[in-house]
Amino acid sequence: MAQSAFFLTDEFDGFLSAGSGFTSEMPGENVSLDSPGIQAKQIEGTLTTGTFETGSSNKWIDINEGFGAVLTAVPSQQWTQGPDQIGAALEDALNAAASLTFAYTVTWLNGVFNIGASSAFTILWDTGSHGTSGTDNNIGQELGFNTVADSSSSTSHTADKKRYSTGTSFVFDLGTATELNAFLWYAEGGDDGATVDFDDVVAYVDTNLRGFARDAWVDAASTTIALSTRSATQESNLIQIGFNDPDTAPSRRWAFVSWRHFDESADHRVGICKAFSVTWDTTNARTIDPLRGHQPFNGGQPRNVENYYPAPGLQRWRANLTFSDWETASWQEVVAAVINHGRRTGLLWVEDLDAVKANGAAAKLSAVDAGTALWSVVQSTSGGDATGQQDAYRSSSLSLEQLP
Repeated sequence: MAQSAFFLTDEFDGFLSAGSGFTSEMPGENVSLDSPGIQAKQIEGTLTTGTFETGSSNKWIDINEGFGAVLTAVPSQQWTQGPDQIGAALEDALNAAASLTFAYTVTWLNGVFNIGASSAFTILWDTGSHGTSGTDNNIGQELGFNTVADSSSSTSHTADKKRYSTGTSFVFDLGTATELNAFLWYAEGGDDGATVDFDDVVAYVDTNLRGFARDAWVDAASTTIALSTRSATQESNLIQIGFNDPDTAPSRRWAFVSWRHFDESADHRVGICKAFSVTWDTTNARTIDPLRGHQPFNGGQPRNVENYYPAPGLQRWRANLTFSDWETASWQEVVAAVINHGRRTGLLWVEDLDAVKANGAAAKLSAVDAGTALWSVVQSTSGGDATGQQDAYRSSSLSLEQLP
């Protein structure tokens, strides 16, 4: 059986330095709470709310007025608050381009961007230097345009998809250099009926603050950790996780966690954004006993003749962990630490950290799907019995239950 790891203390708690726009009722600080049900809600859905980002990876638009392509760069933005601001930046850039002769307007209405001009023009979403077939760093996806083909010539170009917001981000200033071995994320959204893009969540750490947009961290961060995606079939255990190898992880002061969501929803919420150092057996690399009866359960009551309409329960995982004959030093380092962590505070448990960190995204998603990576809380403990000469060994069991 592989070596289990526990992640106990949230190193982000109390150190949120900045974040993209959140409602006053559900502020960004909520991501440090244990319950994913108390969430930080992005402000979006109007002309002046919602977060957009442009930078080196997506700031270009290639225009053809009939005399060849003109390459125009939008000034890099940092957490642009609202479609009006990113629209104004693009409009100003187009009208300031010396080689463009038409008068341009960029508007946003009910989630849809439109780029218009005083005469017909073409947007080279595909064949332009920055198009899909080129360097693929144009602004099309940010605004909801389909970039697999150039647009036809027209005085008005309307986006193919709605955009209310494309980024949700947090900056944490830990005060001193801190080793972060695991990142935990839980998000929700789509209450407006639109499908939400959950799959692009990345954590960055560095000695210095690298700004408030992802591109700046991509270019300069000392460490980048891509978190797991979410399976389309997942119904429970919707956490996303990422790991920074305890054997090589540097200690850094600043962290930036970024969720890029290119979808049509105006509802993006973050329930948990946490980071931890690892607790595992560094002395003897001991393992837990093989898991038995490990499967999700539903705490609701079954239907029977006395209860035809039982209240539905939440499906969740329960993990029963056994530590047999661990050396006392190992037991104190791991089991005692988990017990002392208490039964009121959440913890992240990973059954096989070595396999997860060695085998990339597929292993992380598989562990979440299988319930062998859980955001959980201790339900019960037993044992602690000492055995062997001079009480050299101890055995215990812990029961963990997933926090939905």
